[in-house]
Amino acid sequence: MLCKKCKSQIADGAYSCPYCGESQNNMYSGYEPIEEEKANVGFIVLSVFFPIVGIILGCVDISKGKKRSGKAYIIAGVVAWVASFVLGFLITMLGFIPIFMGMS
Repeated sequence: MLCKKCKSQIADGAYSCPYCGESQNNMYSGYEPIEEEKANVGFIVLSVFFPIVGIILGCVDISKGKKRSGKAYIIAGVVAWVASFVLGFLITMLGFIPIFMGMS
């Protein structure tokens, strides 16, 4: 068969041209493009406001083989959880500043 880009003679059923490197995937028998799953923006927002939901959604997606979206939900949930913990700690410490300064 001929390469669809450089028109060189290549082996029948070749995945790519050995001369120019062009993919011949439409010529390759049995090739099915893998559809890339994307994380749902609504679920990411939900994960930010309710971190435990994001972690659960991420675990469910990963168990279903959707690793990319599952990781996105888990990361959003964990980041939101850590941010809320740090923010809560800082707000609590700000409440103690007057006591430390002797202004109670």
